[in-house]
Amino acid sequence: MKQLKEFLDFAVTPYHTVEALKTTLEKAGFKDAKDFSGLELGKSYFATRAGTSIFAFTLPAKISSETVFHIAVAHSDFPGLRLAPNSDSFDVTGHTLHPEVYGSPILSTWFDRDLGIAGNIVTSDLKQHIFRDDCLCRIPNLAIHLTRTANPQQQINKQEELNALADFEECLEEHLSKLIPNETCDKHSFIASTQNKILSYDARLFDKAPTDISANGTLISSGRLDNLLSAEAAVRALVNSKDSNSINIVCVFDHEEIGSKSREGAGGNLLQANIAKIWNALGQSEASLYKVFEKSFTLSMDAAHAVHPGHLNAHDKGNQPRLGFGSVLKINANKRYATDVYSEAYFKKIAHDIALQTFVSRNDIACGSTVGPTLSAALGIPTLDIGAPILSMHSIRETAHVEDFFNLQKCAEAVFKAEEPFPF
Repeated sequence: MKQLKEFLDFAVTPYHTVEALKTTLEKAGFKDAKDFSGLELGKSYFATRAGTSIFAFTLPAKISSETVFHIAVAHSDFPGLRLAPNSDSFDVTGHTLHPEVYGSPILSTWFDRDLGIAGNIVTSDLKQHIFRDDCLCRIPNLAIHLTRTANPQQQINKQEELNALADFEECLEEHLSKLIPNETCDKHSFIASTQNKILSYDARLFDKAPTDISANGTLISSGRLDNLLSAEAAVRALVNSKDSNSINIVCVFDHEEIGSKSREGAGGNLLQANIAKIWNALGQSEASLYKVFEKSFTLSMDAAHAVHPGHLNAHDKGNQPRLGFGSVLKINANKRYATDVYSEAYFKKIAHDIALQTFVSRNDIACGSTVGPTLSAALGIPTLDIGAPILSMHSIRETAHVEDFFNLQKCAEAVFKAEEPFPF
């Protein structure tokens, strides 16, 4: 519980997510794969791309004709507000910062929250500096006395109404320059840098409120549960499955919330290229790889919609996942999820003692999607979509059940430890 809370509180941007996951892997003995040369059987490795995606894998003690890939995928990003270039405005209201909307957040939940700024800075020595600044920024609501439409279906103008008041007087870039660590000091000591000029930055607003876990240890209230719960569960499962006979992989992509079409996203070559590097490093022929894919399996892990206490009719009547009742198999006739009759049957066989629920979107409500269909189509690997049920998805604060997190971890472990190859 403590480890989960620390992870959720630390991972305020995709950069921080990957740093936290990398630390977990290093503590478990995983080594940087670097150029993927010199890989050793029985060892564990990881690689990152662009600081916001991570690929980790374990190798079995031997490679045989029965060796397959067992893969769990998730994403490191989440809807939010990214500060635009030249975002500073100084006027009668004070100093405000203008953001771009990233993905599809529930914008109303960002108002009247204590916000900080976090992200990545690249300086003229071409070094990156991942930072978190607990300054105070606020996007204020307009008082109800000044707008009588505050409650009845408030419409938010994304361009005009999301400017955040900042508690510092200098412009954003000057403020960020003070966050670059002095390399002669402890890495957590920040002083102004005059030696290196900022070339670029990726600065995002985040909710400073810490994760809250109920006194009885059941409910979790936190930002970014979609999809940090999946990323953390997948990595924990990988660490616990080192002795498997399969090549086990966790890949946590960036940019799922905006379509995955990037070099760090599932629409890029990250997964396929790294799998090919592993296969080649183990002396296997590229021609045999796609035959192995047919016997392999991918678990696409992304948050699922729990039934809402005030909106029961937002769910299909026969498929209403509940908090605390297990992981959710995600099914869609139009292939918005990758689950099919074969992947569902195989997974239920290897996870026969794990509590499962199902989600099917209503016919009159558009269904979301995951990285599952993209990867399954590109690689031809059988795939199943699954996730922990949460409430308030894409809100600045989301709610989940602790047991569903551990259940999701068990699901990933069941895939990593499966002895039977995909039979269909």
